[in-house]
Formats: sequence, structure tokens, C-alpha cells
Amino acid sequence: MLTLDLPEGPRDVTAADAELWETPIAALFAIGLTNLGQEHRFQRTVRHLPGGAELVAFRGESVFAAAQLLVVPTLLTEQPPFGALACVPKSDLLLIHPIVDRHSLAALEELALLSARLYEAGPKSLSPHLYWSEGKRLMRLPVTLEGQTVHFRPPPRFAAKVVEPLQG
Repeated sequence: MLTLDLPEGPRDVTAADAELWETPIAALFAIGLTNLGQEHRFQRTVRHLPGGAELVAFRGESVFAAAQLLVVPTLLTEQPPFGALACVPKSDLLLIHPIVDRHSLAALEELALLSARLYEAGPKSLSPHLYWSEGKRLMRLPVTLEGQTVHFRPPPRFAAKVVEPLQG
């Protein structure tokens, strides 16, 4: 979805809007992602999960705060070697954990629980899901919760690029 940030508030781009610009839809999405990557009206704080793993939080009142999930690599000062875990439990909050070592596997469970807890608590709940950002790729990770127990079966790409190297 493409959205215009107008003074009177955000509005979805219609087919008629796109037609007037005489620009292919793929190019419009590329422009939108570039603009999103330049959006920096967010409070950035660094905290640590209970197990000690770093957690970078971006909070903002912009309707585009959660959309920053699409440009996670542009938000990090250094690119982590194995990508980053991310979640958007509320529309005004993006949480990122840079994957740098084997402790990130435990952080995955902690972040999944935190995301679910924040999502359930509201307000402005958006998504309880956990994502893996790897360069320009974004993958939803198959995490399920039973109480405080996290069940995670890594997809083949995540297993090969993250789990196996960190456990090896």
C-alpha cells in the first residue's frame, strides 16, 4: 500500500493518483521505501532484554512508525552479520535486536514473548509477530506461544544463515 502524508492526514494512493504520475507502480513503491528510510522523527532508545541482549526501540507518533519495519537496515548504525530480529507490537513502536552472536537465539524467545505481551496490552496494538530482516529481505518467523513457552521452527533460510552458523 502506498500512502501520501498530507497536511490534513495520511491518505492511500489511488489508481487515479498513480496514473497521473505516469510512473510504474514498482517505481512508486521504490520511491516510497526511499522516503520511508528518510523518515527520522522517532525517539531511539537502547535497552537490554532480561538475558542481556541489546534491544533498540524506535517510538514515534507518526503513522509511519511501524512501517519502519520495512527499512530496518537503514535504522541501525552498524549492519549485524546475521541480520536483525524485529517486531511491531504497537503502531507507534518498532523493536529491533541485531543478531550478532549465539545469544541472539535466546533473545528470539525473549523478544517473541515481549512482542506478544505488548500487543495484548495495547493500546494501538498492531502485530504480535516476529520478523527477520536480512538486507532488503523481511521474513515473518513462525513463532507460536503457549503461555510462557515459545515454539519456533526456523525456516530453512533462517536455519542456514543464522541458526547453524551461530550454533556451529
